[in-house]
Amino acid sequence: MHIHCAPVRVVLGRHCCGMRVILRSQGIWKSSAVPYSAWDFNDGKCKSGSGSIESYKDAAQVRDCRLSGLLDLALGNDYVRSKIADYLNHLIDIGVAGFRLDAAKHVWPGDIKAILDKLHNLNTEWFSEGSRPFIFQEVIDLGGEAITSKEYFENGRVTEFKYGAKLGTVIHKMYKMAVGFMLVHPYGFTRVMSSYRWDRNVQNGNDANDWIGPPNNNRVIKEVTINADTTCGNGWVCEHRWRQIRNMVAFRNVADGQPFSNWWDNGSNQVAFGRGNRGFIVFNNDDWALSSTLQTGLPAGTYCDVISGDKVDGNCTGIKVQVAADGTAHFSISNSAEDPFIAIHAESKL
Repeated sequence: MHIHCAPVRVVLGRHCCGMRVILRSQGIWKSSAVPYSAWDFNDGKCKSGSGSIESYKDAAQVRDCRLSGLLDLALGNDYVRSKIADYLNHLIDIGVAGFRLDAAKHVWPGDIKAILDKLHNLNTEWFSEGSRPFIFQEVIDLGGEAITSKEYFENGRVTEFKYGAKLGTVIHKMYKMAVGFMLVHPYGFTRVMSSYRWDRNVQNGNDANDWIGPPNNNRVIKEVTINADTTCGNGWVCEHRWRQIRNMVAFRNVADGQPFSNWWDNGSNQVAFGRGNRGFIVFNNDDWALSSTLQTGLPAGTYCDVISGDKVDGNCTGIKVQVAADGTAHFSISNSAEDPFIAIHAESKL
């Protein structure tokens, strides 16, 4: 049985894994497990005194010197590019759909492009003719460094680290509300976190247990068990299964391609907006109640709020919202509500 998925995590420039035997003789590095020699690394190209990255304000150091002491492959070398592309093509041929390029800013954008240009189209056993691998580059750009994320746009998707930081400063008390805002807003290509629990040991503001991996028994990862309410057990959190987040993923799919519309705010931290005639959402991030009649842009009818409940067999297990003939609806949201936001969309109409 073949399994395909996207993305697969790839470290392009760091020679860090899979080496069984390393021989060093007169400065020459060799491994029986990988096809590289001393000529295939950037040691001679790095201009820092230590051979490692000493300044993130120097783009050449960041891309040509060692990161955390790891040997740095010379991705400007076509032989190295071809060897990496060969491996990625093997994964593509067995059904992999795309790749997450870890620490992409430590590789010159042109070198990444040269490798991507060597990749096969996706396997037509599962994908349409001519489909290309999905490329997702991790580039940490919070400002103040020589390298910016926009340098990598030509090669594929790029992580926007500023998004979460800025959204968190505005919606700082409600995780599910922040994720809901992200999913309903048309900006970007969204990701939903799905995680696990561990016992924290906070000392001087830092978690001494931040090294702990997923739930396990003697290093054997525990099975993800599914509870009767569809949440996960065995130490797994599975945020993607929470009703509010699961339903907002559905909202995003229902509203896909629709314009940002019908913005409203109270001049403070109560906001609302729609996605054309397919969906509407209202947030109360203030310390007082929200009570307003707003233009939703939706057809008249009764809708099920997919945050407080679900549409089940034509009924709603949560709050019902009545949209009038003119597209308006009245919303009341307490600031003390468990989830102080309401979302309705075309598929939640009763």
